[in-house]
Amino acid sequence: MRVSDHTERSARAGGFIVRRSATGLEVVLMQRFKFDRGEYWVVPGGGVEHGESPRQAAQRELVEETGLEFALTRKLYESVSLHSKRVAHYWIADFISGTPHLLETSPEILERHGVNNRYAPRWVKLGDVDTLPLFPSVIRQRLAQDLLEGENECVQLEETD
Repeated sequence: MRVSDHTERSARAGGFIVRRSATGLEVVLMQRFKFDRGEYWVVPGGGVEHGESPRQAAQRELVEETGLEFALTRKLYESVSLHSKRVAHYWIADFISGTPHLLETSPEILERHGVNNRYAPRWVKLGDVDTLPLFPSVIRQRLAQDLLEGENECVQLEETD
């Protein structure tokens, strides 16, 4: 069964803003800290709102969570969580300009950010991604290879965490 055959109920959308630096490719990831969980990393993104396509949600979420100017290029992954059955859609985006920061109007700042729950978008060298506690882990294990190979097909994934 294709991932997209699952219900879009509580779907998630996000992506990878990519830039070329003097040291190679970098992507923006969200560094998280929760008092009860410690530090970990996630793909910038969030829920698909009513009436929104996954692509529109990815665009909105990446703006809110990174403050960057970028251009979505293609869908890289569609995944489904084996536990929650939640579908996630992830795009690649070409970096245009800006410095990563949460928008002051983002839900992360307005509703969730505090001493015990922090969000920080950061540039990460592509070669370092597999060393981070990045979730979902299936992406951590394959992101560098998938970005470097430049496949045009959307990869179907299953998340176990």
